Amino acid sequence: MADRKKYDFLILDFVIGGHSNIEYHNLKKSGDVKTKVGTLTQIFMGRVSLLEKDLDEKQRN
Repeated sequence: MADRKKYDFLILDFVIGGHSNIEYHNLKKSGDVKTKVGTLTQIFMGRVSLLEKDLDEKQRN
């Protein structure tokens, strides 16, 4: 029979209503994970930043 012990595992802790299982059980937290911003979100944010600039008619079109 193979060794069925788990040596490594990943806990995904979604905070719902201010409750976190990791904090409740005083578990060790890993480093912060940086989320990747999607391409469509980057395009949208770029367009929003253009609204703040003083553009002439040709640039706006």
